[in-house]
Amino acid sequence: MALTADGVFEKIGSFGRYQLLILILFNIIEWFWFGWPVLLMTFIAAEPAWRCISNNTQCALNGTMKPGSNNYDFRCNISRKSWEFVDDFTSVVTQFDLVCDKAIYGTVSSSLLFFGGIVSALLIGSLADKFGRKIMVFVLGFVVALFSLLSAFPNVYWLFALFRFVIGFGLGM
Repeated sequence: MALTADGVFEKIGSFGRYQLLILILFNIIEWFWFGWPVLLMTFIAAEPAWRCISNNTQCALNGTMKPGSNNYDFRCNISRKSWEFVDDFTSVVTQFDLVCDKAIYGTVSSSLLFFGGIVSALLIGSLADKFGRKIMVFVLGFVVALFSLLSAFPNVYWLFALFRFVIGFGLGM
């Protein structure tokens, strides 16, 4: 007579301490390995404050203009040489000067991350069926780690955006 699912659990034991440990361990690893690249865009695409360069005739504002302040968009009406970022932090916005008409590019790199995940979800499923899920998780985990590291070094925006797409591709499984 064939065993039922309940019969199998009686023979091998049910969810115990070992299974709980494995579940917690792998969820923590997955959260750090695959979750941080998504959350990271909140910090690396943040827009810092700016101020006028001293002794400038075009920009007569005093103080620091933080995001959300009344005069924050004033910099779009003056030349780029008349203002500077405050040295609070460095982000994609400061590195590639993504302000005014190019401000949308900061969110485009986030969108490319999710678009890479969609493309990956469509392609990787069949590869996981062929080679195994475990192998694909390790390969894509390596891709995520490698391109997360590489995305810290590009000198042009399109290369940074390409790396974010590849990271998204690795996360899409």
